[in-house]
Amino acid sequence: MTPHVAASPQRGGASPVGAAFNIANTIIGSGILALPYALKEAGFYAGILALVLVAFLTAFSLNTLLYSGRRVGLYKYELVSAAALGRSGYYLLSFALSVNSVGSCISYLIIVGDIVTDLAQAIFGANCFTTRQAVIMVAAVVFTLPLLFFRSLEPLVKPSALSTLCLPVIVSIVAIRGPAYAQPEPAPTPVFGPSILPAIGVIAFAYS
Repeated sequence: MTPHVAASPQRGGASPVGAAFNIANTIIGSGILALPYALKEAGFYAGILALVLVAFLTAFSLNTLLYSGRRVGLYKYELVSAAALGRSGYYLLSFALSVNSVGSCISYLIIVGDIVTDLAQAIFGANCFTTRQAVIMVAAVVFTLPLLFFRSLEPLVKPSALSTLCLPVIVSIVAIRGPAYAQPEPAPTPVFGPSILPAIGVIAFAYS
């Protein structure tokens, strides 16, 4: 079976602004919630350096993909890999993208389970019936499952815009309320932390 080749770019239904919100939500989505943990594990200065390096690699990868796509006249990630690496490259990349997407979906559900459970207990008390497993199940069935039937990302433009606009609010709340929970003594800022490699994985996920 030969991969289907698109001779020209196919315009989707989303506007450039909507596409920008979808991309922004992908790049600066919930992965930023784990960045404090990544800096703690990698060390403050090593973590900042890793952020810069991963950002550079991400930009380099995107520019390389765009350049390669224009050279071969293809406009899909998988098809560019097929042109460069053959059929085996096409299937290898498709498998890698599938694993990455499933892993991202699982991580989002874990984040939702942790946050919503703590929020429900904070609002309704520690004896709240809500459990982490129930929250994850409801989020998967009610919210994630229906999204699988969309043929394009256009219906996600408005939720992506809302999600992106909420990020400055989250950062502002942390910046304002954070000092109230700070330790009396300033925390040490080591150059290298105890777990640099796992932290790099967390940082890379924040860009994915």
